[in-house]
Amino acid sequence: MPDNLSPGFAVKKPIAVWNKPLKANFKGLFTAIGKAGVDAATGQWVGLGKDAVDALSAVGLESNQPEELAWALVYNSLKQAIATIVSDSQFLIQDVPEDMEAFSDSLDWSLESSELEITSSFFEHPEQLSVVPAIQIPLRQWLIGFGIEQFQAEVLSN
Repeated sequence: MPDNLSPGFAVKKPIAVWNKPLKANFKGLFTAIGKAGVDAATGQWVGLGKDAVDALSAVGLESNQPEELAWALVYNSLKQAIATIVSDSQFLIQDVPEDMEAFSDSLDWSLESSELEITSSFFEHPEQLSVVPAIQIPLRQWLIGFGIEQFQAEVLSN
């Protein structure tokens, strides 16, 4: 049955929501997550607290519009998934990229340039959101930048 005939509601996020109402600092977020992964991998537990604060301060939500709240749900889920990937793969991290900001910019651009539509099938198949494949390639490149082998980065980013 086509998705538009099933019960539920569809929310389409306009691109402007990424930049204006939510005021999320993706670059700061991904930089903080990267630093947290490095701190965890090198056993610098004191730095993890600061990295967590940096990551949390990079996210802001200033709206109660359904479209923007739905986007925040997806964004926070992606953020948590990336943080979990970095945390779970900390033993694979070999290098700290010299230009971590370039890697963070690439993830940032992937999120900001993606249109997002949530339909009633979202809860059954969240992996089918257009933003998921859009972030897999830069995430893979980001992991490789930390010295994780290509095949391992491929598995982690999928």
